[in-house]
Amino acid sequence: MARFSTKYFGLCSGLVSYSMIANHVCVNTKIIGANEHESHYLFDIIFNNTCDIDPDYASGDTHSINRVNFILLHLIGKKFVPYIKNISKKSTTIYSFGDSALYEGSLIVPQGKIDTKLILEEEDNIKRIFASLLLKGTTQSVVVRKLSSYTRNNKTLRALRELDKILMSIHVLRFIDDPLLRRCIRTALNRGEAYHQLSGKIMSINGSKLRGTTELELQIANECCRLIANIIIYYNTFILSRIYEDHEKLGDTAILEFLKKRSSVAWRHLNMNGRYEFSTAEEINIEVMIANLVFKNAEKFEGGD
Repeated sequence: MARFSTKYFGLCSGLVSYSMIANHVCVNTKIIGANEHESHYLFDIIFNNTCDIDPDYASGDTHSINRVNFILLHLIGKKFVPYIKNISKKSTTIYSFGDSALYEGSLIVPQGKIDTKLILEEEDNIKRIFASLLLKGTTQSVVVRKLSSYTRNNKTLRALRELDKILMSIHVLRFIDDPLLRRCIRTALNRGEAYHQLSGKIMSINGSKLRGTTELELQIANECCRLIANIIIYYNTFILSRIYEDHEKLGDTAILEFLKKRSSVAWRHLNMNGRYEFSTAEEINIEVMIANLVFKNAEKFEGGD
C-alpha cells in the first residue's frame, strides 16, 4: 500500500491515515495509499461510521471535492459543504437549468447548463449504483474507479456528474451569500487540523511510523493512535468543562471568557515520552486536581495576570 508522495513524505514513501473528525473527536479512520485521491473515500468513511456521533454536515478542503461527492452524500441524507478557495466571476462551479446567455451581465455567470435529458436517460443505471452503495455491495472508491476507467464519455458517469452539478451550484451560491456558513466551515477544518497535529505528535514517538507489516496490523496501529488521541481530548474536555461549570456558579466572567478560548486538543501539559505504569493500586483523584486548577486560576485573575 505504501507509495511515494511529495505532498506527504517528500522523497520518501508511506501511507495516509484518512480520518473523519466531528468537532474535535475522530469518529472514524481508514488507511489509504498516498497515491489515492482522498475524495474517493469520503462517502465510505461517513456511511460506514458506527459511532453514536452522526453529523448532518460534512466538510473538507478542495481535496475532498470530486464530481460525485455532492450527490452521493445527499443520497444518505448528509449535506456536503466543502471550503471553496477561489470563486471567479465566471465560476467553474455554478451551473443553471437555463441557457448561460440569460445571465450575461450578472455578477456571477454560470459556466454551463444542466443536461436534464441525460439524467433521465441514465436513471435506471444511476439507481443501480445507488442501491449497490446503500446495500454495501461495493464502495465509492470502486464505483469511481470503474466508471472512470471505461471512458471519459461514459454516459452513467456523465449523468452522475450532472446531478452533482445541481447540488454543487446550490452550495457555492450559499457559500457566497452566507458568512456564517463560511466561518463554520473554516472552524471545522481548523479543528480537523488540530487533531492531525495531535495524532502526528503521538505517531512521532515511534518515529512517525505505523507498527506492522500487513494491512490488518497497520489498521490496528492506526486505531490505537486514534484511541489515545480521543482519550487525551476527553481528558482535556472533562477538566475544562468542570472548571467552566465551577466558575460559572461563581460568576467569574473573566475566567469564563478565558476558558472559551482554550482548546481540548492540547498536549503541552502531557509527557508523551514518559514511562507509564498501568495499575489500579493508586487512582488519580481528578476532583482534587480540578479543585486545585480552579483555585490557581482564581488567584491568577485576581492578581491581574
